[in-house]
Amino acid sequence: MATKDMIKLVYDVLKEANRLDLAEEIVELRNNNLDLKEENLTQKQRILELTNQVELDDSIVFHEGVNWILNDSKTQGNEPTPICTRCWGVEKIVVRQKLQSYGSNGLGFNCQNCGKHFSKIGSFPKS
Repeated sequence: MATKDMIKLVYDVLKEANRLDLAEEIVELRNNNLDLKEENLTQKQRILELTNQVELDDSIVFHEGVNWILNDSKTQGNEPTPICTRCWGVEKIVVRQKLQSYGSNGLGFNCQNCGKHFSKIGSFPKS
């Protein structure tokens, strides 16, 4: 029998036995049970968020002046993706970048979030 069904059964028995004081305590226990379930769900969500953050932290490397996400599942072929080193270092946000050619300066990008310019990127990091 499910917990909420058991609580309702006990509540009904106590109410019929004219023990409203105990019936009210059963209602309070039910409410506490719901609060605990909600807290449990919140904690599980937080654990998932932290796990995802650790996995992301582990997949970011610094190479040639830029942070890269290795094996980025959000890119075609899971290629390394450059991210803004400033945005990641200061705000812990991932701002994926698209490399562009800057003439004799090689590859680079301008961050769409903070505007910082990165250039002279010569190679991709090895996975």
